[in-house]
Amino acid sequence: MRPIFLLLMSLPLGMFAQQRHCVHKEFVPELATQNESLIYRSTKVIPVVIHIVSNQHVHVSNLQVYAQIAALNRDFNREGEEWRRLPSALQELATDANITFELAKHDPDGKPTIGINQKVTSRNNIGLYDDIFYQDKGGIDAWDTQRYLNIWVAEMPEGLLGYASSPEDVGTPTDGVVINIDYFGTSRAEASYQLGRTLVHEVGHYLGLSHPWGSIQQECEEDDGLEDTHALAAPHYECPPFEDNTCDTMPFYWNFMDYTPDCCMALFTHQQVLLMHHVLEQYRPLLRVSSIRYEEDTTEYLMLTPNPAISAVLISWAKEVNLIEFYTISGRRIDFFRATSNERYKNLCLDHYPKGVLIVVFHTENGEKNTKRLIHL
Repeated sequence: MRPIFLLLMSLPLGMFAQQRHCVHKEFVPELATQNESLIYRSTKVIPVVIHIVSNQHVHVSNLQVYAQIAALNRDFNREGEEWRRLPSALQELATDANITFELAKHDPDGKPTIGINQKVTSRNNIGLYDDIFYQDKGGIDAWDTQRYLNIWVAEMPEGLLGYASSPEDVGTPTDGVVINIDYFGTSRAEASYQLGRTLVHEVGHYLGLSHPWGSIQQECEEDDGLEDTHALAAPHYECPPFEDNTCDTMPFYWNFMDYTPDCCMALFTHQQVLLMHHVLEQYRPLLRVSSIRYEEDTTEYLMLTPNPAISAVLISWAKEVNLIEFYTISGRRIDFFRATSNERYKNLCLDHYPKGVLIVVFHTENGEKNTKRLIHL
């Protein structure tokens, strides 16, 4: 087993308590030469493959997978409700990570896929062992770990949440994230972790983030090396204001890399986002590149030009369309407009649209629906 970025609950008196705990390898590269505009240059779209390894008594539905991907996109794109409740000082620290996740559309051989693998195993708690990464040992082999974010969902002892690899492990068969099946998604996750933020935390590690307190708890001598994550003496296990382990005058709760329950996790800071983009540029460049290779809708009478687009797009259709809708990758409708019978194109300004992958849905009068993907840089 690799005890890297291990997320579990503490074990008082031999029993699992409802608290997070993490054992991990620190990763703090030098960021002094990085330009902060890197964050906003373009949205990074990461292809994800979910490997579910369970016994015959436990099943993870595709809907649970979709809910978990939506939770990742919610929090990496600051769409959660919690950040709006932050004190103004923390709101100034919070920023959109400008990273989007989507289930892979093609497997490593180029074949169409839904990005979900399911396997039944007779091994107990296989998520504890490296066997989870290998088909011939009861697990599932990783897809090319340089081009896909591999997430294994498996059974583990009660209270063990999951673990992630470091950016320095890129390209290895074990590079990715492992999540306890009981803390995956939103509909089945345990009460304190029902918003899908266990995976948000672990993907943060996968992209190079450490805990705000560094590797030493109950001390204020070490932190994560980032200027805008206020140092903590120890993790927070409860929502504010029930404990305060901040080392300076500003209480620092709500960070996705702390141990608070899901309902009081709300933000990545500017420096955390800068570090994640640095990792994508310098350690995981193929992950970013592969993510923009979409299968285009072959419907010839629908066009989006240019695509990718920066500030505006020309939408055209060769036969009658009466409604066009725009959705984020997480399924939130952000705009729509109706077309008259003699309209065949529309110039659309994208200034007020979120960056990332947008889903454009065309409705015809006979009820037919066609979709296209628009990449908004």
